[in-house]
Amino acid sequence: MSDFREMMIDITKLQSDNAKAQAKHNKLQESLQENPIYPKELDRHDSDAEELSRPLDWQEQQARDIEEIEK
Repeated sequence: MSDFREMMIDITKLQSDNAKAQAKHNKLQESLQENPIYPKELDRHDSDAEELSRPLDWQEQQARDIEEIEK
């Protein structure tokens, strides 16, 4: 009976810790919606087609993009 009781205590502790972690996660998600870390214009994902169509001087283009963002 002791092993069962210890297991139930462990399960209860895990459930409690999980609930705390979920609450922290929800709070973080809400704060990110109010104040996103990255501006929307930076939240883009290059597709393979975009990657292959980039000019060979992509580093120069990237530098120009960064300068544009910093304005």
